[in-house]
Amino acid sequence: MRGLPTRVDHSGQPAEGYIYVMECAGFYKIGWTAISPRKRLVAVQVGSPLPVTLVGQIEGSLMVEAEWHEAFKGKRVRGEWFDL
Repeated sequence: MRGLPTRVDHSGQPAEGYIYVMECAGFYKIGWTAISPRKRLVAVQVGSPLPVTLVGQIEGSLMVEAEWHEAFKGKRVRGEWFDL
């Protein structure tokens, strides 16, 4: 499938980690991280002048994150931020 992320683990399989949803000022970030989503929240918060909250997280691969991005592409505002 075109456009899927190419980050893979040492065996060449799609990297496993966490898919998370964060909210800021009514917009939602759908992202993936190999680290704790709470640690990722700290990094995202540093770049935002407004409060960012972690709405939810599940274990999942980059492929699943890409599927979510595709499912919500009509709601994309910018990058990984969506108007849900």
